[in-house]
Amino acid sequence: MDIKLKLFLCSILISVSSLSFAVDNGTWTYEVDSDDDGFEDYQVALGVYHTCALGDNGVWCWGNNDNGQINVPDDLLNPVAVKAGYWHTCAIDDNGVRCWGKNDHGQTTVPQNLVNPVAVTAGYEHTCVLDDNGVQCWGKNNYEQIDVPEDLLNPVAVKAGYWHTCAIDDNGVSCWGYNYYGQSTVPQNLINPVAVAPGEVTPVRFMKMELVAGAKIIRDKVMFPLIYLVR
Repeated sequence: MDIKLKLFLCSILISVSSLSFAVDNGTWTYEVDSDDDGFEDYQVALGVYHTCALGDNGVWCWGNNDNGQINVPDDLLNPVAVKAGYWHTCAIDDNGVRCWGKNDHGQTTVPQNLVNPVAVTAGYEHTCVLDDNGVQCWGKNNYEQIDVPEDLLNPVAVKAGYWHTCAIDDNGVSCWGYNYYGQSTVPQNLINPVAVAPGEVTPVRFMKMELVAGAKIIRDKVMFPLIYLVR
């Protein structure tokens, strides 16, 4: 489903007649913090094939569940944030950060050394958190998207894209990871950035091929039967 259509479908789930909202890295968030805990009261997080929401009755997820990404843990205690990755989901509750779903690269294996996490973000197959120690990331690292720069100074925000990650600190915006399109090369003319949102567009692999008799396409792979050439 087209991401714009998904955003539209999610927006109609919530009345916005009297409240403003923001779109951030695939997450729609009400700008209301009634209990002044630093977290917005109502959130909608969009994965690629699943959706999650945080409301008065906790976290709910729906959509594709091939990897258990919509199976919200029953023991979430007073969740305050939810983020949806490609095939996994993460939340912050009274016990810290919880993640569930696909874990082939350790993206849902939360480190045990987190201290007072205040933000979590889920990319394609990696996850990052902002806590008292700064930014920590884990999961797939094929483009160094979890290699947090050592010189981040008092970071206040972190967001995960598909294969790259960005943060805001005292020096402005820093990004690392995949940079084929320059998405990790931050412009030098930013002034007092207050938010950053890496895109979550799925890379599309194109193929140029000639089909031969007996070949068939399964998704993006071409399957050929065993062929013997006889002169």
